[in-house]
Amino acid sequence: MIQVKIQPIRRELDLAVASWLGPEARAGMLVKTASEILAQTDARNRNALEQDVPHRTVVDGTPSEALERVRADGVIVRTYDVMPILLMEIGRLLWIHSPVKTGAYQQSHRLLADGNEIAAVTDGWSLSSVPAGVGEFVFAPSVSYARPLEGGWSKQAPDGIYQVVAVMVKATFGHFAKIAFGYREIAGLTETKVEQQARPYSPRDLRQPVIIIQPS
Repeated sequence: MIQVKIQPIRRELDLAVASWLGPEARAGMLVKTASEILAQTDARNRNALEQDVPHRTVVDGTPSEALERVRADGVIVRTYDVMPILLMEIGRLLWIHSPVKTGAYQQSHRLLADGNEIAAVTDGWSLSSVPAGVGEFVFAPSVSYARPLEGGWSKQAPDGIYQVVAVMVKATFGHFAKIAFGYREIAGLTETKVEQQARPYSPRDLRQPVIIIQPS
């Protein structure tokens, strides 16, 4: 979440002008300032993400887009929900950059919220909302051969998939959330025969390539 908060001018100045500005005039100044700041913030977010960012505005503690309802000593807060846009973009890039043979790998990408699966990536997928209060989102493939694919096993993706997508997304969304590529162990998966033959006397490596997103 990104939050913009507009409140009255600092108390010392507020007291100084209180003698010649009434409550309506001060509220009008607050509305004018808030309108300008929020319009600029909307535009910056739109330019950065190439689309309007969903937001929620609260005026004096009540959800409302009517800024003129603010009291002279009130507060206007607008919260932007960038996370659905960020997650949809990661899923879209994973889908289009996945090497395709049977289609199983392309259809294996899953989105987890604090360890619980909440969505499967599909062609043209969308997320209207995501759970609130999540500390960590993770994209992970559910096929066991994702590890060798990340290591350049496929000629279609010689540089890997998850690591490449993480770099691409971080360039655009890096100031909205912490985005990182890594490896995590995913329950229920085993090593492929190719991996077992390559390292027969070594402990099993059940880690999967993942993209980790931590809201700012």
